[in-house]
Amino acid sequence: MLRDGFLKASGIDTTTGRRIDIPSLEWSELSLAEGRGNVDEVRRGLLGDGYRDVLIPSAPIRKYWRRVEKLRPLPPETIAPTGHGYMPLYCAAQWIATEGGRRDFDPEDIEKWRPVYRVLADAISTGAIRAVGMNKFETKPLPAYLLAGIRVDHPFQEMDFDLMLSSELVLRSYAYLDEEHWLKGFDDSLVDRRGNHWTRLMFEKSGVRALWPFDSPTPSRSGTPGCPTSAHLFKAEMERRAEAGELATTLAAEARYLSKWLEVHHPDMPQAKPDAVRASMRAKFWKLKGKN
Repeated sequence: MLRDGFLKASGIDTTTGRRIDIPSLEWSELSLAEGRGNVDEVRRGLLGDGYRDVLIPSAPIRKYWRRVEKLRPLPPETIAPTGHGYMPLYCAAQWIATEGGRRDFDPEDIEKWRPVYRVLADAISTGAIRAVGMNKFETKPLPAYLLAGIRVDHPFQEMDFDLMLSSELVLRSYAYLDEEHWLKGFDDSLVDRRGNHWTRLMFEKSGVRALWPFDSPTPSRSGTPGCPTSAHLFKAEMERRAEAGELATTLAAEARYLSKWLEVHHPDMPQAKPDAVRASMRAKFWKLKGKN
């Protein structure tokens, strides 16, 4: 990473005695050597010239090799999406993963996080929920398309090296411990090998409540009998089809299409049979049909 320019180091040139930034290309020739007084040295060969007292800034080290927080059985206490405003993306993910704080799981089990972050990305990319983030020192609406098919660096995991050096955007998520910790950069962000592009990603609380109302006295359905929260996906697809002039001529045909579409494009989400889709989307279908 020093050779490729992802990290910068400085050292005292053994020839001039001056501290300088070590050029990236030189790391192909430099090797670690034991210096006097426990001082780090790198040299061109055992007796060649080089640099001593080598220093690397701590910020990129924290960025690329983050400390995995060792926490109790659950990650930090689950935060409910109550009231108005926005909540950190991680808090929304934890709300879903723990089913509103009702279920415990090992936070280091990545297979528990994968479907949660996938459905959150789908909810944003289809416009089912609003998200904002910091971009160029301003809080702005997050463009929905950025989350379509995005790869995720999940919380409580050592970062995959391929993700670390990716030239495409990656969603990097940290556990929310407190606001101070969050503001110091342990937040949810969209990054690539060049750095952070969007930081402090947040979801609208009302949208999280509507799609995942785990604290409701009667568990809410996503518009399909027996299935939680998948209707937002085929609702958005039906709206897209209507906008493109692709809506089926009958409700039954549209329901069959959407049921199959959900099976093919979102196999990990709760599935819905055509009858269930037809029952939940009847009013929406005729409203869209009327516009056409």
